[in-house]
Amino acid sequence: MRTKKNGSATAPKAAKLSPALAAIVDELWTTREKRLKIFNTAEDLKKKETDLRAEIVAELGKAKASGISGKKARVELVSKTVPDVVDWDSLYKHIVKTKSFDLLGRSVSRTAVAERWEAGKAIPGVESTTFAELSLKKV
Repeated sequence: MRTKKNGSATAPKAAKLSPALAAIVDELWTTREKRLKIFNTAEDLKKKETDLRAEIVAELGKAKASGISGKKARVELVSKTVPDVVDWDSLYKHIVKTKSFDLLGRSVSRTAVAERWEAGKAIPGVESTTFAELSLKKV
């Protein structure tokens, strides 16, 4: 901020920017709008796909069948085993005791960290980093 002779603050003088840059901003907006439209269509299709999968699984279960073929594709019920943590305290104790930290993902919750920082609490081993990000808004 600059100050006037009377001591009041004035906004810094804006740099002169090229009209071509403004055109690039508009192109960014148009491109983003196209992407979001495609994304929304993809989300709708994903929901329909999920609903169709659920219907097929239910019908196969009722018929006690393991699969069925159409004219274009075949589906089969396949069993998969995936981890499901039922006791986080026990898991954490095990991880610390055996130093099996590879069992956890390698990221922290941004929300949880921000809440602690706002409360003035430091978190050992965690620092802040700042990066530039564009904020895009319709005019």
